[in-house]
Amino acid sequence: MPTAIKFNSSGAGNGFPFCFRELAVKPVNGSLGMTSSAYNTQYGDFSRINSSIGFSRGKSDPKDFANLYWNLYSFTVSASVSYTYTVNGSTRTESGSVSNIQMNRSSNQEPRERVCGTGLVAYESTFTKDQESRISFGPIYYFENGDGSKEYYLSFDASIRVAADGFFPDADLFYSRNFNWLSSSGDEGFESVWEGVITIDGIQLDMIYIFFDIFGGDPVTAEMSITGTTFYTY
Repeated sequence: MPTAIKFNSSGAGNGFPFCFRELAVKPVNGSLGMTSSAYNTQYGDFSRINSSIGFSRGKSDPKDFANLYWNLYSFTVSASVSYTYTVNGSTRTESGSVSNIQMNRSSNQEPRERVCGTGLVAYESTFTKDQESRISFGPIYYFENGDGSKEYYLSFDASIRVAADGFFPDADLFYSRNFNWLSSSGDEGFESVWEGVITIDGIQLDMIYIFFDIFGGDPVTAEMSITGTTFYTY
């Protein structure tokens, strides 16, 4: 286990180096149910979001995200895709898989260095001919229920690309479930063909696989998991 340098910080007074951001719409299974552009137009005074951001399943206590945000050192990703399509009368099947891809910090973000961060803690793989992967975590959002209680959500941004038969598709990737390229691009060729929940340190993240259906690919299968988490000790 890597050992971090001990430190003390009051942060923003909530145990994190940023203020929590309020949401006007309650996420359901990781999604706001609308595009980010629609949300920002209607509710931008609350807090704006970007198009690729997703939300974890809700927690009643934001401290549940503390270990992942502050102490996550590295983890591994496994993913697989397979699809069949017909072009010029010929049926083809392409597939690809990667196992235990190491995801390391994309910058020098030892826990004490996250105190002055902007909220994002980013991880990425070393690019190979088979995959290109990145995931970042933070900041934290909340939604206030009608009874005054609050639910908290760790935001994340993911992009996992797997080569199929040695070829990187142009737009076939794993994303957070709230990814809205489908509805905001106006291109009906994009479709979500897989939805699943991955878990890291007890935090559930809803993911989708977006398939660019240029050749009418059917069927499409996809799977993804996160394993091998390593955390800092003190």
